Amino acid sequence: MPGPSETRTTHQGSGAILLVDDEELVRAVVQEMLEEPGFEVLTAADGLEAIERFRTHVDCIVCVLLDLTMP
Repeated sequence: MPGPSETRTTHQGSGAILLVDDEELVRAVVQEMLEEPGFEVLTAADGLEAIERFRTHVDCIVCVLLDLTMP
C-alpha cells in the first residue's frame, strides 16, 4: 500500500460493462466500484433484461459480468 508521499498508479477505464445479477445490493456495490475508474455500467436483474441491454448497447460494451447462479 503506497504511503502518503508515494504516488499511486490508477487505471482509467473506458467503455461500458454490462453487469447482470439478481441481487440489487450486489449490482449497486459492483456498479460503484466499476464507475470509480471511469467505466459506464449497464445493469440487468435477469437474463431477459441482460439480452435486451446487450442488443441495445452492443457497440459500446467491452465486458459482461454475470452471476452464474441466478434463479
